[in-house]
Amino acid sequence: MKRRTTHRPHTKSNGKSRNSTIRGNRGFGQQADRVLPVSNETHLYESVDVFLWNRTSDTENVKIHIGESLDDYYPFYGGLESLLTRLIKALENNSKEDDDDGGDGDDDEDVSASSGAVDDEDRCQKWLDNWEKIESVFPGSVADLPGCPCLYPNGVFYDNQIWDKKRQRKFRWRDVSHDKDRLAIYKPGAVYCVQTLPSQENESAIVQHCCYGENRKLLTRGSGAGTPYIVSPEISPLLHDKIDLLPWRLCKGDFTRYNEVRIPNNNNNCETNPDNEEYRQQVERAKNY
Repeated sequence: MKRRTTHRPHTKSNGKSRNSTIRGNRGFGQQADRVLPVSNETHLYESVDVFLWNRTSDTENVKIHIGESLDDYYPFYGGLESLLTRLIKALENNSKEDDDDGGDGDDDEDVSASSGAVDDEDRCQKWLDNWEKIESVFPGSVADLPGCPCLYPNGVFYDNQIWDKKRQRKFRWRDVSHDKDRLAIYKPGAVYCVQTLPSQENESAIVQHCCYGENRKLLTRGSGAGTPYIVSPEISPLLHDKIDLLPWRLCKGDFTRYNEVRIPNNNNNCETNPDNEEYRQQVERAKNY
């Protein structure tokens, strides 16, 4: 899958604000603690929700919401407004392709009449059908991520630089095993998880996410296995929820569907974990979630 070439975003100087984004010479800068305006946050949630999952025809209203720019909050190339506009355009094109495939007026009326009753399973399939278009607008590539360590890196709290043999370089990691990370909900079966930090060398939004069992061995499959995140929560908690976590909820926690797209990493050829019996039980539980 081709990725867009990205460039360093331009920043707006604002001498009055002490909380503006602090940027280094390269890559993403660090952001001071800051609270988003309620109106902008609400509009953005509505925009992404409506267009990604409901495919509303009221595109102009969505664009108006996106027009309330949050460029100062999220350092994507061209700003968040530009990124989401590209996202909507990609989905618009896909909608037109669907319309060109055929279907009579009666079918369209039936779909319109039942649009409010679309179940979550259909929405999961909609995501599976559109994930490439959605993810192509975000900078970075999963192929550039480091492999998951086969054992939980106990020293990550003291030294977050971990050497990756295949990439021949170090990557920064952090522990994400806290209550706020909600492993029991999104990674049931995982006890520990680690995640890479956004790169300081490029503008990629994608990060690696790896999870481990009680024995601290990498979970290479199943409900608790970590999966790459297209938008790091450090960059945008809001977009991370909509792009990475919402699809899991739409698929009703069925990792067998979610992981068709978000494949757990095992580039280091770690031992298969969990074993076949436990994995079979997890599959059964996922189907009856």
